[in-house]
Amino acid sequence: MKGSWRLAVTAGLFVAAGGSWRLQAQTPLWTSLGLPDQVVLVIAIDPGRDTTLYAGTRAGVFKTTDGGATWVPRSTGLVPPVGELEIDIKAPSTLYCVANGSAFKTIDGGSSWFPVPIPGSVRSIKIDVSTPSTLYAATSQGIFRSRDAGASWISSSVGLTSLDVGGLVQARSSPSTLYASTSNPAALFRSSDGGDTWNVVFQEWTWGIQVLAVDPNLSSTVYVAGLSPFYPGHPGHWSPARSIDGGMTFWGLSTGGVAFNSPFAFAIDPIVTTTLYFAGAMNGQRSDIQRSVDRGESWTWIASDLPGQVASVNTVAVPGSTVLVGTNSGIFRATFAENCSPSASFLCLHSGRFLVELDFRAISCGRVDGVCLGYPFPISSGTGAFWIFDPANLDLVVKILDGRPINGKFWVFYGSLTNVEFKLTVTDTQTGAVKTYFNPQGQLSSVADTSAF
Repeated sequence: MKGSWRLAVTAGLFVAAGGSWRLQAQTPLWTSLGLPDQVVLVIAIDPGRDTTLYAGTRAGVFKTTDGGATWVPRSTGLVPPVGELEIDIKAPSTLYCVANGSAFKTIDGGSSWFPVPIPGSVRSIKIDVSTPSTLYAATSQGIFRSRDAGASWISSSVGLTSLDVGGLVQARSSPSTLYASTSNPAALFRSSDGGDTWNVVFQEWTWGIQVLAVDPNLSSTVYVAGLSPFYPGHPGHWSPARSIDGGMTFWGLSTGGVAFNSPFAFAIDPIVTTTLYFAGAMNGQRSDIQRSVDRGESWTWIASDLPGQVASVNTVAVPGSTVLVGTNSGIFRATFAENCSPSASFLCLHSGRFLVELDFRAISCGRVDGVCLGYPFPISSGTGAFWIFDPANLDLVVKILDGRPINGKFWVFYGSLTNVEFKLTVTDTQTGAVKTYFNPQGQLSSVADTSAF
């Protein structure tokens, strides 16, 4: 057993040519996305349209297609409460849910649901990240797997020492790797063959694991929350812990000296996977959320500005640069302060996430070395342009598209309207990643980089 607890506040400083910006602790701004009279237990987001959301509540499923401005009930055929929602990223009108211990499926975006015949009391259902027709279910009678989109199921529990399975996750970067948690006895299991067989990897909890997650990019990095052995001096309290060896050993992660007596939710940023979110209740009081940008080594409280009537945070969803929380008083979204602020020398695209600069070489610009900055011309959130010699004539247009629903990347496109030598630099202010595109003198270039960030 390994243990390490540390509390620190860190900030990173990055300097870019033509201007500077600072990546530091950020203050979130919370806005309501509706459903103030509902206890929201789970949130699902359409990967192709982030304005389409589903909320699983104690009363059933609700859906919005306008980013939360209006919600409509979508529970025909369901038996609430709804504890889990899984959306098929390749066919977003297909969803699965766990409601009142049973599994249900919709193929029409929630307009109607029909039961999925899985033995036992269903705790969790997961869609295979590479083959959506393959499903996994955690139940009171073990783990079951379907190869035909839920029409039929077979047991997938070989190696489990307990069939009372509560948690189940799949590694996005290695789809054949799955993790499962059980109670009585409390243990963590791992499968390396797509659920054919399981091996116990850790069993030192005194109670079942309440939170189970795996890093989207590192299949051997696993996060859990369980009763301490991980929290020094607070027996009987919960805290998150991290393993980097596939669950064989864990490091306790400090949560700012606070002992949670009930964990509710844990989420990993799907793009910047070093950023984590953890929600839990403290001594029976209202729950709160913490955010870490260093895989849990240090944490920052982020829910202080939630409205006072919000007594409990039940779930956390991270669709990229924003954070959604489901509470006892509806859904709220946190928007963090922009890292990139508009300037006379660079563009800020995608709500300030991407900083874009243009350097060009021309004797007429007045610099001794002949290298000067292009002048930005914002057009929309994801598109902008630069002019070089005359503000009435644009010389380059650039746009950044969110291609994550397709290949997990942001895409950079640009088209040149000049043949001067230039260098286009794009910086992801969330990760510090930089891409540079060069155009030599005399060429008129266009680029489509669909794996930029």
